[in-house]
Amino acid sequence: MKIFKKINRAAIFLFSSIVVSIFWILAYTINIYAHKLVGAIFEFFWLPAIALFIFLPLASLFFLIREKVILKSPYLYSILILLMTFLVIKLLLS
Repeated sequence: MKIFKKINRAAIFLFSSIVVSIFWILAYTINIYAHKLVGAIFEFFWLPAIALFIFLPLASLFFLIREKVILKSPYLYSILILLMTFLVIKLLLS
């Protein structure tokens, strides 16, 4: 039980943002259906990835405002990572 107390919520948000960003950038840059296993894994994880892509910035913004907008906050970096991922996907990869 002590392990869960040591895990920081902000670090979880930041790590999740990085994982979701890597997932979507890889999904747009490689041919995921070239191999059946990779396509099946993508199809399994795309709905949770979309949900996290929407939920993480909103929750990060909530916690960022709650801690009075500290510029060194991992919540701010989480929002910026997901915003940059969105811009890369829409402007460069589409």
